[in-house]
Amino acid sequence: MERQAQRIDELAPLELGPETVKAYIRAHPETITDDPDLLCALVPESYACEGAALDVQSFAIDHLKSQGKELIRQRDRAFDTLRQNSAAARITENAVLTVLEARNFEDMVRIVTKQIGPMIQADHIVLCIEEFDGMGDDLATIEGLGVRVVPECAVDAALGEVGNSVLRSNAKGIKTLFGPCAEDIRSYAFVRLAISPEAPPGLMAIGSRRADTFHPSQGADMLEFLGSVIERQIGSWLGLPRG
Repeated sequence: MERQAQRIDELAPLELGPETVKAYIRAHPETITDDPDLLCALVPESYACEGAALDVQSFAIDHLKSQGKELIRQRDRAFDTLRQNSAAARITENAVLTVLEARNFEDMVRIVTKQIGPMIQADHIVLCIEEFDGMGDDLATIEGLGVRVVPECAVDAALGEVGNSVLRSNAKGIKTLFGPCAEDIRSYAFVRLAISPEAPPGLMAIGSRRADTFHPSQGADMLEFLGSVIERQIGSWLGLPRG
């Protein structure tokens, strides 16, 4: 320790770093203990009196307690996140299993739009597909199955050209996508449905009457997974190839 202190004493000011300063203080504790002004500069005013620090130990203990409380808060936040993710995974699993129980295409549309909404805390789910050239008489058939036909480019307008999902809080529903139920919606999520290269772009619009059910900072992994299952089921029922 004496050789280390001697070496520190010989260092030029530019060589001093945090570890060097710590080593010097350990070798020369009197540097602080014999200098009340320096000690008061290191210890908060609440622990000092008449220019002299009275209770460095209390300050250190309180500081450690504060750090401990922050670590506990971080742990609790991490546990809450894990619980929420676990719950979301179970909800999504149940929704996926329900979709897979569909007996035909029409039954699958009914399950998605009528049955899985309560599972994922949604009040309205609409399956949308963009109109395409030659749709003609198929329009009435498609809408009769419960699928909403939306204008060309409506999917990219809602999601962007590269995004797969969008979540919004405190937002009214978009009538083009939600139709008559748009007025009831106060938060929503959109999930892209890339059914097949031979099919027009699709979208699953999920709406809630609560303003905070969906929000931009919320993870969309589970909803996107549900969407990928639905798009595969649609392609399978309609005999369409995957991309």
